[in-house]
Amino acid sequence: MLVKNMTGQHGPVVNQFIINIGSLEIFQSYETIIAIRDNAAPRVYLDPMFSCSPTTSKYRTRFLAETTQRTRKKLKEGYYIGRDLNEAGRSFTETMIRTACRPYFTNAEQSES
Repeated sequence: MLVKNMTGQHGPVVNQFIINIGSLEIFQSYETIIAIRDNAAPRVYLDPMFSCSPTTSKYRTRFLAETTQRTRKKLKEGYYIGRDLNEAGRSFTETMIRTACRPYFTNAEQSES
């Protein structure tokens, strides 16, 4: 797992993170998961909070490399999947992360044998 701060004009930006776990790229703003891109599927999941503030919108736009208008259109057309990735959806998010981590644990267990 690799966690990096997103970068801005003057270097790393606090409270805006990209988390890479296996085939997953997760955009987290403060303590809220905003988007999960599953490169193996490929799918993008968006939390309803994806445009909750100007700062979150700015960095989500960078993460997805598209405007908010384009993101809304893709969500409406079903290209992106809207779902709670935090409170009520925590078990979904945790399952995705566990699944993405499974190959690392399997390889470690095989190395120990």
